[in-house]
Amino acid sequence: MPLDLRTEYCQFYLNQRRTPEDDRNAVILAKAANNVREQVDQKSECFVGSFENACQDKSVPQSLKSLVSMILRGPTIQ
Repeated sequence: MPLDLRTEYCQFYLNQRRTPEDDRNAVILAKAANNVREQVDQKSECFVGSFENACQDKSVPQSLKSLVSMILRGPTIQ
C-alpha cells in the first residue's frame, strides 16, 4: 500500500468515533494476534524437496486453527 493511502487510512480511522468497548476489543484482538504470531515463529518446518504426509496440518499452529474456527463458527466453550 503506498504511503499516502496508508496515511489516509490512518487519518480516516482516527477520525471515527470509538467507544471504550472498541478499544477493549482491539486489545483482545492484538493479544490473540501476538499469541498466534509467536507460535508461527516457533514453527521451523524446512522444505527438503518434497512434501511429507500431513505437512500442511503440521505447519499451522493449533492456536491459529482455533482462532479461525472461532471467527467462522463462534466460540465453542460451554
